[in-house]
Amino acid sequence: MRVDLYEKLMRAGASRRDVLKGAASMAAIAAASGAGLGALTRPAAADDSLRAKILQIPGVGKGQPTDADFQKVGELCLEATKANVKEGEFAGVELTFMGLNNQNLHNVLFRGFLKPWEAYT
Repeated sequence: MRVDLYEKLMRAGASRRDVLKGAASMAAIAAASGAGLGALTRPAAADDSLRAKILQIPGVGKGQPTDADFQKVGELCLEATKANVKEGEFAGVELTFMGLNNQNLHNVLFRGFLKPWEAYT
């Protein structure tokens, strides 16, 4: 808060507690209404055809996916990136997909996803 604004509120008879309560109320209203981030966000646009293609690949309920299946998913997910990134643009950059294993420890996850990304970038 700017000092001059704070001093103006104090001269008007507002206590520090009143100012803090008012600021907290405004923040809560902004967060609840989405006004706080409304200008910075946009709705997610899911590619239904991509989702359908990914669901065709073996996974939950369809058998155990192989490394080749992970590579297919990596290639499918890379398509949107190709619109923004030129081939070879990130030459020399090391990509690592991280995730949590079943013991909540970070480990390298989905090595198969990396193959298409490494080949393209």
